[in-house]
Amino acid sequence: MDCSNSRNEALEKTTPVEFFEWSVLGDGTVSIDGYKGDDEKVVIPSEMDGKRVTAIGNNSFQFSEITSITIPHGVTKIECCAFASCPSLASINIPDSVTAIGEMAFLGCTSLTSIDIPEGVTVISGVTFAGCTSLMSITIPDSVTKIGDSVFTNCTSLTSINIPDSVTEIGWRAFEDCTSLSSVNIPEGLKKINSSLFFNCSSLSAIEIPESVAEIRDCAFFGCKSLALLKIPEGVTKIGDSVFTNCTSL
Repeated sequence: MDCSNSRNEALEKTTPVEFFEWSVLGDGTVSIDGYKGDDEKVVIPSEMDGKRVTAIGNNSFQFSEITSITIPHGVTKIECCAFASCPSLASINIPDSVTAIGEMAFLGCTSLTSIDIPEGVTVISGVTFAGCTSLMSITIPDSVTKIGDSVFTNCTSLTSINIPDSVTEIGWRAFEDCTSLSSVNIPEGLKKINSSLFFNCSSLSAIEIPESVAEIRDCAFFGCKSLALLKIPEGVTKIGDSVFTNCTSL
């Protein structure tokens, strides 16, 4: 008997249906609305009572002690606060079928170290990963056009991030208090550097602002004390208040 294969199969075994709270949506598919099991490793079934699971509902796993979760292919949306304040959640598998991730979906998941956002997602909603203090790696696909407000606020382990040129809008405070962030690109096509965008990014040492940018808003680089190299294009016509306050290396 191959014990290693048996262990792998056990880990991937679908969590029993009775451990979930769920409801039928208007289109006849299912939303997962809650989890009442004790398993730390959760594999969500692809069907409930013969109906396809297509949504992870609001607050469905909030405050739970799960350590890993596998979402089935066929789920298209993860709603607001679905996994918020799950401090032990270290691993999540999001299928390519997901096209929408709601606000605060992973807020305060302090053990989450990496995440791949699937192709098809166009907006990373506000506060989605705020307070994910162990997050070191995130992959943003070319399908994303907007990063919302405070998405990565207080992601203190994030050292670098590649933002694709498909992104044309980044909300305010998106990288506030990312104190380990030392490398980030601003995508071509962005028209403004939003307020407090890199507030207190104390490890950020250099940044190049693309020619598309016309405005740098208040406190955009406030407290970036390691920032020593900054190129501002001629097309910038407005620079707000306190943009470079406490940038002691400039």
